[in-house]
Amino acid sequence: NDDDDMVYMYTAYMHKLVTCFLSNPIARDK
Repeated sequence: NDDDDMVYMYTAYMHKLVTCFLSNPIARDK
């Protein structure tokens, strides 16, 4: 159903944010 899609999209989005955050330590210094 739509709820499963929302959860999947949210999880994928958060995973991308975390990956970008961890792969860019310079951004954390700002």
